[in-house]
Amino acid sequence: MFTTAEGGNVPQSELEAAKVDLPESVYKQEYLASFEMLSNRVYSYFDRTQNVAHTEDHGRELLIGMDFNVCPMTAVVACKVADQLHVIDEIELMNSNTEEMCTEIKARYPKRRITVYPDPAGNARKTSATVGQTDFSIIRKYGFGLIAPKKHPLVVDRINNVQSMLKNADDQRRLFIHPKCTELIRCLDGLTYKDGTSQPDKTLGLDHMTDALGYMVCEVFPMNKKSYDINVNFMV
Repeated sequence: MFTTAEGGNVPQSELEAAKVDLPESVYKQEYLASFEMLSNRVYSYFDRTQNVAHTEDHGRELLIGMDFNVCPMTAVVACKVADQLHVIDEIELMNSNTEEMCTEIKARYPKRRITVYPDPAGNARKTSATVGQTDFSIIRKYGFGLIAPKKHPLVVDRINNVQSMLKNADDQRRLFIHPKCTELIRCLDGLTYKDGTSQPDKTLGLDHMTDALGYMVCEVFPMNKKSYDINVNFMV
């Protein structure tokens, strides 16, 4: 394991500039892997040495968590392996929409059986792609299966669900993330609560990728039995 400063991929000039521009705590977090400084982390059970692994795509069904934020629009690609979730890829598109995200998924994973677990708000929200279409209808148009609850799970429940996959009370870890998923790893490491609250600090810009992961985890490995609005439409 190497820190960003030690890895050799970031020019020394950038490191020196970052030292000037960033607060000490942020520099240590971003360049020295000093994440223990974040005592208010949302995903406190995430551990780079234990939850990050070279997960493999064995050609089985792909599960994709998706957040409909425009900038960025995010997706987390995973496979269910027994009682574990293995994240194999991530997609982040800036100034984008659902149509472009689905096109990118098709390009990366043609002829694959795919189920999308999106932000529940996509059933009503209109996108900029075509007037009258919703995010859900666009996803179905591409032949993806779609599973979503009737309403958003409570934020605290979604976080606890992900936390339990990262490490449960029996010290078992069932969520593993490929090291190439650098943005998801950064978000799990760095997202913190607003001071004095139990709400994630969205001003950090680290919540979209984790939201996408959370939507999927809540449906594939729910902590409690819930009522689902299941919409399946696979391309034959």
